[in-house]
Amino acid sequence: MPRDFTTVVDQVVAAIPSGPDTADLLRFLATERADAGYQPPESRRPWERLCALLDNHIGEPTLPWHRRVANIVAGREVTS
Repeated sequence: MPRDFTTVVDQVVAAIPSGPDTADLLRFLATERADAGYQPPESRRPWERLCALLDNHIGEPTLPWHRRVANIVAGREVTS
């Protein structure tokens, strides 16, 4: 079953602590979520942009929330 992009982005946002270090990332994620509404549901483009954004802002996961975000995007962790 295909995963819902906006649900995954919501889970990612919930896993990221808010603060000055993550403000840009959270803002960019909100933009990606909104932009995904203009793509057909089967489009891979939102997923590719999400991965590039996270790679740019997190890179190699070193903090617990980095690993949690990577697990959510990979489909290994589901949050409520």
